[in-house]
Amino acid sequence: MPFWRTEERGTRAVEEWNRQLLADEAGARERAQQEFEESPTGRARAAYDDGLEIFQFSLPLDEVTSVPVARAASGEVHLAADISDVLDAVVREGWDLHSFSTVFAMRTASVTGGGTGRADVSGDLVATYVFLREESSHAPLEVPEGNA
Repeated sequence: MPFWRTEERGTRAVEEWNRQLLADEAGARERAQQEFEESPTGRARAAYDDGLEIFQFSLPLDEVTSVPVARAASGEVHLAADISDVLDAVVREGWDLHSFSTVFAMRTASVTGGGTGRADVSGDLVATYVFLREESSHAPLEVPEGNA
């Protein structure tokens, strides 16, 4: 086989690898954008942009550290360290915390040992927050490049 055919194949393989790499990066950016838009912060931004006066969200408190609170210009997502990060991000989107409540949402329950036995219950502690529009607090969090 002539050497130029081998070079052509190598070049095509590199080009295909580059195309796949770019497609993977674009897909990751799209997924990050969608995750942000579906997060309390992203929904708060959309509600503010839509001119709504009240914004409410509920969140299982054990899922707080997986909640996106900001995006860098590069597309990197900054996740909440605790519930304060989530609430602060929503306030920065132009909302004032009005009220909140918590509830234990039971998933499963079982009783062992008859009437005097033991009950095992599992579930989630879910918090619901209600915010009112606050024009003067609108200052979305800007994350510098590389600090996600």
